Amino acid sequence: MTKETLLDFIETSIKQIQLHKQISTVCEVDELMLELYDKTTSLCETLKEIVTKKKLATNYIQQFHNDLSQALNYFPYKQFQNLLFIQPQNKEN
Repeated sequence: MTKETLLDFIETSIKQIQLHKQISTVCEVDELMLELYDKTTSLCETLKEIVTKKKLATNYIQQFHNDLSQALNYFPYKQFQNLLFIQPQNKEN
């Protein structure tokens, strides 16, 4: 894995987290969960800055990728790419 691949993955992850936040907002989840999206986005931005500025060994790049992948697994709505699936009858789900 290269630094550029990790940077692309971070960018994609940020977009995915923002979509999750939008879905959660529409589904009226609690504020604590919404804050988690914001904190995770902030950490991704920090990681992006570190990866951009520092020279990193391949094992660190791979470890950052693995850690971010694991963190993303905790967010719901992985299979959804837009807000169209949210109907009034399935908001609670």
